[in-house]
Amino acid sequence: INLAAETQYGEEPIVRPPPLSHPPNPSFSSISFVASTVFIVRRVLIHAGRAERITANFYSLVSHPPLNVPLPLPIPSFQVYEERILGITKAVIEACKKEPQIKRIIELSTAQVYEDSKKASNESSKIKPWTTMAEYKLKSEELWIQSGLPVVIFRPAIIYGPGDVLGMMPRLTIGRVYKFMDEKMKMLWGGEMRINTVHVRDVASAIWHALIATNLPSEANKRIYNLADKSETDQKKVSAMLQKIFGIRTGFYNAVINKLAKMNMKGTTEEVNDKHLPPWSGLCHKFKIEASPISPYISPQLLYDHNLSVDGSAVEAALHFKYEHPQMTEELLREELDYWIAQGVFPPNVSDDEPGEKSEHGSSAADDKDEDEE
Repeated sequence: INLAAETQYGEEPIVRPPPLSHPPNPSFSSISFVASTVFIVRRVLIHAGRAERITANFYSLVSHPPLNVPLPLPIPSFQVYEERILGITKAVIEACKKEPQIKRIIELSTAQVYEDSKKASNESSKIKPWTTMAEYKLKSEELWIQSGLPVVIFRPAIIYGPGDVLGMMPRLTIGRVYKFMDEKMKMLWGGEMRINTVHVRDVASAIWHALIATNLPSEANKRIYNLADKSETDQKKVSAMLQKIFGIRTGFYNAVINKLAKMNMKGTTEEVNDKHLPPWSGLCHKFKIEASPISPYISPQLLYDHNLSVDGSAVEAALHFKYEHPQMTEELLREELDYWIAQGVFPPNVSDDEPGEKSEHGSSAADDKDEDEE
C-alpha cells in the first residue's frame, strides 16, 4: 500500500499508478470497503511488519482514482473536491457510527492548512489554507471533530519516499528532464523558501503509534498532530541534492524575474509546463515507457510563493513516536527514484551522455548567468 501518494501537494492531476511488480500482502484480505469509492487504506507503505496488524478498525479517507487518466489534466473543479473529500468524509462518518467496535480512526489532512510563514507552524498556529485541497481538508477535519468519533488527525508536510507521486517527485522528474536537455535547472522564489518534508515510513509509523496509543486527549480538537522531519527542508537543500543526483547545474531566478512571474502565475505555469512536458515525453519514448503516473506537470498552486514550514515535534511526546528519517538525504531521494525505475515507469538516471534536446525556451549557461541570484 502506498502512503506517499495519499496526500496531494497542490492541485495535481488525479492518476492511478500502475500495478506493483510484487503481489499485495494477503493479510489485507480482511480489510473491507465502506463504499466502492473509498479505501480503508489506499496504497500505504507500512514497514517493519506492522502491516500485518492493520485491521478494519483503521479508516483512512481517500477516493478511488479513475483508471487510465491522461496527463496533464485540468485543475479539478470545486464539485470534485466537494465529492471526493467532503462527500466521502460524510459517508465514512456515517458508516463508522454504525460500527461501535471501531477503536481509532485516522484522518490524513495536510499542513497546507497553515498560513504562509517561514516560522514553523505548530498545531496551534494560525489557520489559513492556501490550496483548494487544503480548504476542503480543513472542512473535513471539522466534520470529524464534530462527529464525536475516536479520530486522530495528522497534518503532514510534503510526503516523500517510495511511491511518492506528488511530493518531491515532480521536482525529481524536472531534474531528470534538465539532465536530458543538458540545461541549467532554475527555480523561482529563492533558495530559502521552506518546503518541509516527512518520509513515508515515518508517516506510516506515526499512524501505527496513533492506532495503539492510550490516554489520548478526550477532546477531538486536541488529537491533531503535525508530521514533519527535522531537516527544515528548503529549496536550496533540494536544489543541491538534485545537482548531485543528476549531475546538473542548478540555480535561482533573481527578484526581477520572480516579480514578473508573480504578476502572471497562470502564464508562468503554462510556460514552465510547455518547457518540461515535451522533453519528458521524449524521455519516456526513448526508454519505451508507454504509460506512467509520473509527470513534471506543475499546477499554479504548486508553483505559488508559499512557505510550507512545519513543526512536527508535538507528536513525538504525545504518541511516544520517533522519526526514523529525521533528515531528508540524497540517498533517500535516490531510493524514491529507484522505486519508480524498478516499476518501469521512470527513465533510469543513465551515466552515459544523452542527446540533450534543447527546447525553444532553452538557454546556455552564459545566457542565464545574469538571471541568477548572487
